[in-house]
Amino acid sequence: MGDRDAIEAYLRQLTGALRRAGRPIEPLVDEARAHLHEDAARIARAEGCDDGEAARRAVAHFGGVDAVLRSVRANAPRHAARLARAATILVGLVLAWEVVDAIVAGDLWPPSGEDMWLTFVFELGAVGVFLWRALDGRGVAGWLRPALAANGALGLALMVAEAAVNLQFRGSWPHVGVSRFAGALIAPLWTAMALQAVAGLIALRQQATQVGQPSSPVELQPPG
Repeated sequence: MGDRDAIEAYLRQLTGALRRAGRPIEPLVDEARAHLHEDAARIARAEGCDDGEAARRAVAHFGGVDAVLRSVRANAPRHAARLARAATILVGLVLAWEVVDAIVAGDLWPPSGEDMWLTFVFELGAVGVFLWRALDGRGVAGWLRPALAANGALGLALMVAEAAVNLQFRGSWPHVGVSRFAGALIAPLWTAMALQAVAGLIALRQQATQVGQPSSPVELQPPG
């Protein structure tokens, strides 16, 4: 088995393990590939062994797939990704509830602005699917971050607008209780959109930082 074959076999195992664990794949695997080939060349020069043996030693020194995966998990920021996934599920549930509620009430679905509403639902669905894939380490679509930012801004604007409309029917400010004020601010879909956008953008940024600046010696430091 040659240098390339030994290293590529290891990288295939690493890719599979990262995918199953829901961790970023391409940047980390590309970095590992470059490191392994560089280390194999160094070992071949220093120890006078052939390419195949140098590759096997480089892989052994780099660390087993399980060790690399444990290190990635230990250093991965998780809270934002979990919140982004939860918000994505909430968006789907709220949309489903709106559909069921309209059907039960006997309203036509969509109730108004059919083309615009269907486009909006499709966009939310596409953002949710591609965000979930990105958090699983399957690549970040170029349009995903701008779409998340737009959705977040729209969700916040609609939350404020709905709160303003609701509050004007609740009497004067001294008579607006805390619970009523909170209820006026809670619009499930808009809230979910805002949470999804903020948490998703933070998670994607942390993910990019993690793969660009790994903190584990298993991943980066040449063997001694």
